[in-house]
Amino acid sequence: ENANLDLDANYFETIAINVSKDAVFGSIEFSDTEGNDIDVTIDVDANATFTIDGDLNMNGNVGNQTLTIMGAGNVDLGDLDFNNNANTTATLDASALTGNLTVEDSNTGIDVLTSGSGDDTITLATFATVVDAGDGDDFVDMNGLDYGDANAATIDGGDGTDTIAIDDGALLDAATA
Repeated sequence: ENANLDLDANYFETIAINVSKDAVFGSIEFSDTEGNDIDVTIDVDANATFTIDGDLNMNGNVGNQTLTIMGAGNVDLGDLDFNNNANTTATLDASALTGNLTVEDSNTGIDVLTSGSGDDTITLATFATVVDAGDGDDFVDMNGLDYGDANAATIDGGDGTDTIAIDDGALLDAATA
């Protein structure tokens, strides 16, 4: 069922989530209410379907954030909201995931996103996100972002037949595309 999970990082820096049966959450909130700016890691071992219908929030005075996803299950992170201040790094590492990954970054929080061998769907919110989509037939939605900007990061589709959605806001030319 759609349960919500609220976790406070005051007493730990790493959470391990093992998914052996299909699981659906309404949202997952991970924060540090004491304001300790600790580095936070969430490790998800998904060997079944893991879905977040709402938001996965890792914010509220946390430091660097790492979300690592592995396993053979399909993972839908919903709207991923990292703490995105200038002093932190937010990393989503799903390179060991063989299932499909779906993620939307609507809050410009992901700095580095690496996905695995599944057929992934990635929606970006900032041109500063470095994307390595890995193997598989992936779909990356640039969301109208200007990856032609001199400060833009890179998108690497990896092996497979990938689709990168570009619209007129991207301002790409033949030299940068």
